[in-house]
Amino acid sequence: MSYLQVKPIEIIPGLSESDSYVLLLQEPQSGKCLPILIGLQEVQSILVAKEQIELPRPNTHRLTLNIMETFGLTIKGIRTEQLLEGVFYAHIVVTDGFNDKIIDSRTSDAVALAYATNSQIWAKHTVIEEAGCDATALIGNLPHHETNDDATATSPTPTLSELEIMLQQCEEREDYEQAAEIQAQIDRIKQGDINK
Repeated sequence: MSYLQVKPIEIIPGLSESDSYVLLLQEPQSGKCLPILIGLQEVQSILVAKEQIELPRPNTHRLTLNIMETFGLTIKGIRTEQLLEGVFYAHIVVTDGFNDKIIDSRTSDAVALAYATNSQIWAKHTVIEEAGCDATALIGNLPHHETNDDATATSPTPTLSELEIMLQQCEEREDYEQAAEIQAQIDRIKQGDINK
């Protein structure tokens, strides 16, 4: 089976639902992106892992990694295996140093774990051929989203308005620890210290 390495390049707001976002995984040689629909909680989990934010208590991804470490397992890589009825399916390849095991996963969870462990993400060639699209067209169609070549080449960062929505939702569910982290990001953006 042929796999190509992909990299998360952007998280953009979805076009239909207010709580939907699209995670773009790009294959650098062709420039094609896999548009993976995710929700607000998945965005938060990915950002916590990407920014290496230390939470007072482990979230689900940190708990997963703690369990793996306890049993001597490490992540070897993430693979996006198929697209079925509009849903991307991913596998996490883990190893104990001798044997590899494949664990079924939501793609968003796999990406968060990839960020947390600095693991590579791969997509099956046939998935890229079937579902790959032009990221510039997707990003360019968003009226409030400014395209920045440097930002697009790095990693997903929500816009100020997205962070403000995330902050409001954290406060509504009384998740004040996460709200404090998001507020800190908002403050840095407003001060001009962060433009990734």
